[in-house]
Amino acid sequence: MSDLFADNPHVSVLVSSVLYLRMCDESDGWAPTIHALAPRSRWQPFIGVLARCADCVSLFLFDIDGEMVVEAAEVDVCALSTQDIQVVDNSVFGRAFSFSVNLERVARAMDAESEHPETQRAMASERRRASAKSMHDRGNFSPGSGGMLDKSPRMASQRQFRSAGERRRSRSMGHIVGATFQGQAMNNATSSMPNKHTDAPSMLYLATAKACERNTWVGHLRQHAQPPLMRASSAESRALLQFRVERSLWIKIHEAQGLPRTHTVAAVMLDGHLAAQSDEGGPRWDNASYCFGGLGPLRRGVQVAVWQRARRGADAGVVGCCHVPVPMLQRGHVYDGWYPLTYGDAASADLPLAAGVRPARHRGAAKRLAKRSQSFKSQGTVSSQSASATAAMPRAVRRFDSSAEVGIVQSFPFRVGDVRIQVRYDETVVLGNAYYQDVSALLLDTDPTLISKLAAMHPLSADWLVETATKIAIARGNVDGWIESLVCHEMALRQERDPTLLFRGTSVSTRAIDTLMKVAGLDFVDRLIGDAVRNIVDNEYACEVNPMRLGDSDNIDVHWKALLRLLQLLWQGIERGARECPSILRRTFASIRSATQAFYGDSSSVVQVRYSCISSFVFLRLVCPAMLSPRAFGLVARAPSAQALRTLTLLAKGIQCTANLSDFTAKEPHMQPMNGFVQHCIPRLKLFIDAISTLDGPQVSDRPGNLWTVDSAHELAVFCAFIYAKRSHIRESLTAELCADSPSPGHCTTMP
Repeated sequence: MSDLFADNPHVSVLVSSVLYLRMCDESDGWAPTIHALAPRSRWQPFIGVLARCADCVSLFLFDIDGEMVVEAAEVDVCALSTQDIQVVDNSVFGRAFSFSVNLERVARAMDAESEHPETQRAMASERRRASAKSMHDRGNFSPGSGGMLDKSPRMASQRQFRSAGERRRSRSMGHIVGATFQGQAMNNATSSMPNKHTDAPSMLYLATAKACERNTWVGHLRQHAQPPLMRASSAESRALLQFRVERSLWIKIHEAQGLPRTHTVAAVMLDGHLAAQSDEGGPRWDNASYCFGGLGPLRRGVQVAVWQRARRGADAGVVGCCHVPVPMLQRGHVYDGWYPLTYGDAASADLPLAAGVRPARHRGAAKRLAKRSQSFKSQGTVSSQSASATAAMPRAVRRFDSSAEVGIVQSFPFRVGDVRIQVRYDETVVLGNAYYQDVSALLLDTDPTLISKLAAMHPLSADWLVETATKIAIARGNVDGWIESLVCHEMALRQERDPTLLFRGTSVSTRAIDTLMKVAGLDFVDRLIGDAVRNIVDNEYACEVNPMRLGDSDNIDVHWKALLRLLQLLWQGIERGARECPSILRRTFASIRSATQAFYGDSSSVVQVRYSCISSFVFLRLVCPAMLSPRAFGLVARAPSAQALRTLTLLAKGIQCTANLSDFTAKEPHMQPMNGFVQHCIPRLKLFIDAISTLDGPQVSDRPGNLWTVDSAHELAVFCAFIYAKRSHIRESLTAELCADSPSPGHCTTMP
């Protein structure tokens, strides 16, 4: 697709790939959905191109119709806020890796701008001039045909960016050009502009086939979107202070009480849009824990809705909904409690309600009354006046009648049960990077081992502290030297020199390297084993070789042949992916190897340590965990079946045994037929480690497309907030340490 802009030297393509598109308004964007990319779904494939011209960045969506390229949409990224671009939880769209672009805020701004008569006349005049120029320049291009472009280079060279004035006025729907999505006809750039844009879809959902592609798109879009800056006067000076507020929400749904025992789904909605949903189950949901970051102001709040799917004899709809009082929550505290589920309240006003839902206090009573009324009827004691009074009830009052004889009078809203929720809401004020330079220099330059001391002072927060410090080092660009300082510091304190135990435990340096690989290595591990893992998960190969697990009809020789074939294909992918290792990982691995070789010197263990120090991270902490939990590492969007997971476990054992430079022993005799493959691959493993831990040869640059763009200002802000909250404990610990190191009590001073 870069050929469309090939003859324009002012246009550069930042990223391009296949995107699956879906546009939803508030009425249909919230409902739980099955597999996003399944047949008969509402997703459509397009070619997405993110291009830049001067100071403008646009997202183009193209469709191919035969030999013609159709420009379906164009989104002005510079008009969006970083809070408008969100990663969608995998639970929303099943197997898709998706993200959303909220167009509602820009649409409101355009509505206010388009209400002025002068603005409408100027926009109509400019559209007429643009239409005449477009028809003259493009020849067979018809403005009302949906933006068709010939695929030939001649027509591609005539593709031009619109003027900045037209771009600003068309940014609400991202300049949807004569396209029709999901049965909704959008406005053409040359047609008459409506007075309001609020009827257009407010949420744009885009999905990719891989998690690394999704991360690339989100990183680029947020990089070119506008941060939501606010201004306030400084107390020390009269200058205006610019800052932004970063909001995050963690919520976990445990169980519900008082609901009928049916299959239900618990859904989390942010500002009326579906953000996450649990697996179908209920009234208890496992693993229904979600975290959302980079949120904007939650004007419509946070709701948890219990959704009942359509089944035989039961309609789909909301059984109950609860409103989480986010404004009343104390920031940074975890709240655990029961929240009432109500039916028909304002929180679920826009949601389809399930039929036949009864109040919690009337469910058991209705059955008893129905049974009692049948008993009275058989005895002839039912009053005709009572029956006629029940029949004369308004329809709204009789909606919960279990029979003609029993009437339950209940008005909206009413409580149907309770749901247990854990929630934590945080708001962090983030200043510019210049305000955090001293903290960053102290943490990474003045005392690189300071994070080790802080982690020892706060063991419960040690993982978070190391992860935050590592992200700060990544954003600053000196993570390799900082990690080398940590490794050297820990080795100087190390008493055990057994090379087989090197980097096998948990320490500050291993936590830092784990964080680095999670940030920069997700794309790398996908290139190593992604295709092989997806093949196994999709086909669900059966390769059980443990005689204790085999069935009567299973042939172990056939299983071994299939397992070794899959292992060979997996290893070939690992070897091919060595050249795709990002340079930030290469530099870090080279630093680790240099530090460990210097520690062991000329001992006989230096040859083994040369490779084990790298394989313990790449395979023990990245490749093998990704095989055992492919969904957590973004290789697949759905959890593998038990059969596929067993096959991946057997393959991970073979890869890990190779990485340990050993073979299977008598502890696992059923795996010993794999020893031949292990011994054959050990020399190739050493070549692989040499390739990813040396700085010679071509390297993959650390562009934002290869890793998540780390928000250094936000990481420094939350780090400073933690230090300020724990300042008393840190001061006491440092004072005690100075007193312990001083030669006499007279040298012990109080920390400022």
